[in-house]
Amino acid sequence: MVKGRKWRKKMEKKLRIGLILDMHPFDEISFKKMFDEMEGIEVVPMLLNNYQYDYSGINDQYDGFVFYNMSMETPDPEETFAGGHKKVGETLFKIGESGQGIVVLHHAILSHPEWSGWNDLLSIPDRRFDYFGGVNVDIHVAEPNHPIAEGLKDWNMIDETFLLQDAGEDCDIILSTTCEKSIKTLAWAKSYKQSRVFAMSLGHDGVAFGNESFRKVLKNAIEWTCNKR
Repeated sequence: MVKGRKWRKKMEKKLRIGLILDMHPFDEISFKKMFDEMEGIEVVPMLLNNYQYDYSGINDQYDGFVFYNMSMETPDPEETFAGGHKKVGETLFKIGESGQGIVVLHHAILSHPEWSGWNDLLSIPDRRFDYFGGVNVDIHVAEPNHPIAEGLKDWNMIDETFLLQDAGEDCDIILSTTCEKSIKTLAWAKSYKQSRVFAMSLGHDGVAFGNESFRKVLKNAIEWTCNKR
């Protein structure tokens, strides 16, 4: 017979996370391995089109979403699927209304460059950027008392960096850097409409996906955005 704590742990439901993908290549094997090894989290890859279509309201079955797409188009709330009646464009305009967790990872920060809605979600009014590969980044835990930072210490990692405007004052800065080739606010958390949002510019390839600290902050962030921290 399984007792007490062990029974509750056995019966605890995994967080179901929709992983939004589109347009940008990445190391699928290392990426999948990272998520497969995150205890208590079930990740379901989905194309941005599937997220927008929301077939039979299936998006409601997710606790949250991780955006790892780099979609360049500006969403149109009147866009329909294949000339039909279902408006797929309005899904992104409703983001944050459901209370589901939202994580925007690495190049997804650069998605929809001409859309003010993504600027508002991220608290970055101007997302014009430059990028650099193979940068040695010193990563500082800027807000050690935040639930996302639990168990984290400063670390160093080789990664692709984006040089763009820092996140706004309405954000809690979780990670920062003094690297001259990078946004200074590496990772931040905020509220948007009814949802919790976490964004992080780190996460280009298998070096990041295999890094213990990167994995920890991402897992913590998923749990926090889904109101489990």
